[in-house]
Amino acid sequence: MKYLFYLCFGLSAFKSDVNLVWFKSYNKSVTELPPDSNYIDSKVYKSLAEVSTYRIKNVSNERTKIRQAYDTVYVDNFHARGNGTSDDTQAIQNAINSGAKVLIYSKKKYNIKGELKLKSNQKHYGNGATLLRITNNSSQSLFFGSGISNLVLDGFIFLGKTTKSDSNYNSNAACVRIINSKKITIKNSTAKYGVSGFHLRYVDNVNLTNLICSNNILTGISAIVNNVELSNITSFNNGYPSKGQTHEIYIINSSNGVLKNSKIGKHNDPTSEAVVLRFDLSDSKKGFNSLENWNIYNNSINNNGISIGSDPGVPVKDRKPPINVSISNNNFNNSAGLKFDDPEKCLSKNNKGITNLICRVASNYGGYSPGLISTNDECSKIIQSSLKNLTNKTKNSIVFDSPVIWNGDRDGLENAKGFGGVPSMTLITPNFKGKKNVQLKFNSVLRK
Repeated sequence: MKYLFYLCFGLSAFKSDVNLVWFKSYNKSVTELPPDSNYIDSKVYKSLAEVSTYRIKNVSNERTKIRQAYDTVYVDNFHARGNGTSDDTQAIQNAINSGAKVLIYSKKKYNIKGELKLKSNQKHYGNGATLLRITNNSSQSLFFGSGISNLVLDGFIFLGKTTKSDSNYNSNAACVRIINSKKITIKNSTAKYGVSGFHLRYVDNVNLTNLICSNNILTGISAIVNNVELSNITSFNNGYPSKGQTHEIYIINSSNGVLKNSKIGKHNDPTSEAVVLRFDLSDSKKGFNSLENWNIYNNSINNNGISIGSDPGVPVKDRKPPINVSISNNNFNNSAGLKFDDPEKCLSKNNKGITNLICRVASNYGGYSPGLISTNDECSKIIQSSLKNLTNKTKNSIVFDSPVIWNGDRDGLENAKGFGGVPSMTLITPNFKGKKNVQLKFNSVLRK
């Protein structure tokens, strides 16, 4: 009788719980709430008895409490195999769709044939997991997010499978692609063999930290972003010989940014700059229609250099200038140069090893006021040119102060070839290290 009493009491006590939550096979280690709720991990509560200690009388409150307890899910519990060959797309998508706030992956190889749709308010911890393609896909990314916010991707290896020989590839086949979103963090991850490693378009409030990008068709990182920090980026061997059309890092129409403590270069197109920041009229839209307020410092730039500028493909009246861009304390190696096109309120300071330090001015954009001050930069040559109608403006506003010029037996100052302008600048106490005498040309000023 005593045991019958306890059995009856238990059935009564757990009646609402049994209607609310039921356990699948313990070996699967997955508990499921009703269809309007989340999948939840049962590792916390390993038996119905343990759940009973958590039970309260109000069923709706009970559901809320259990949801909160299971904010974290493991993608392997959704039947993601991670064996490198089985298609894990739907299993991981089910984990994402669970609505859990934290998703944990194992250090396995998850084959993704389709495209994983990211959701807001989630953190994905890869723990060294590899998301890869074993079949060619030239139109989809591994991770894709649109209109999302508060996302973290941490600790992944992304391996796309897109080749330049596939004539149908497009920018959608980045390893990670996020558009029209905000509050995005991607860190401690590697991206290879996509069209781009990371492609972010019209995204606000972005943090990209400790990323490695290599062997992507067009770029390591391609972005239209505001309020962004890129730090500890390693990007190399991206792109292909394309007459200057591919880059390591390509950022347009973006404002309020930092690029620091990164190693960038060894690009596969010798005619391309490794880092490009510029205004682009064709991709301009409200909120993403200028290039302003950037600080680029403490980076190692190899082979291909940095280019800051306006849109060279539109008439000069439409070339909106880059404003308030600072380049400082960077090391340029192996023929890497630094170029400014149509700068306004821009600074360059204490950079070492620049080959050609270039400033070209052509913009007739309304209200444009040319301005670049270079201080203590080390280069092998200064190349400067202004269209003739702008020479009076640039004579005193394009300034090279105390440059160290390792010109050898070459001219240390030159006009930009094929640009159609003439040098018009101010040069203050230059330190020429070469043997050849240097003559100032046209409208320039020398101050000793």
